[in-house]
Amino acid sequence: MRQRLILCPPADVPAETLAAVLRAGDVAAVVLAPLAPGLAALVQAAQGEGVAALLAAQMAVDGKGWPALHGADGVHLTGAMEGRRLALEARPEGVTVGALALDRHEAMVLGESGADYLWFGATGALEEDAVLRAAWWQSLFETPCVLAGPDTEDALSAMIASEAEFLALDVFAAADPAERVALVDARLAPRAGRS
Repeated sequence: MRQRLILCPPADVPAETLAAVLRAGDVAAVVLAPLAPGLAALVQAAQGEGVAALLAAQMAVDGKGWPALHGADGVHLTGAMEGRRLALEARPEGVTVGALALDRHEAMVLGESGADYLWFGATGALEEDAVLRAAWWQSLFETPCVLAGPDTEDALSAMIASEAEFLALDVFAAADPAERVALVDARLAPRAGRS
């Protein structure tokens, strides 16, 4: 298994910068802020590089108001657990829907509800519980998981060791985000004994 990156760019990143960063390594998806200025251009930049564009979204707990996609490939669900579950039930055909899971119970419910991936943690700080949940999920279930954490060497080492299929980072605070993606991507090459 080769771990892949998911990037979480700031809302004000220029589309041309995003495209250059995505060209620098093997990036599976970007999670975009739904109210980002120039959202359509960001979606197009990602898709133009063969990268899935997902919109961060919260679903109302009454199950109404499926988020507008604005041409994106899918949504990344946060917010209330009931809203995340209902959004999975209401998903349009062919739309990628992943969901934040705050504990093992949520992960199992969301996985059974058809989430395309389960997301553990946040890019702001590496949560030890999130690392443990990602390693647990990855070892037992087929639905892929994402482990999010900060773009630091210590955090990245722990994230790689979790063997989560996807690692979510915000590399855009780096002096050269494209160079940072290339360096991280090089660390994610398949290691001996793994396929």
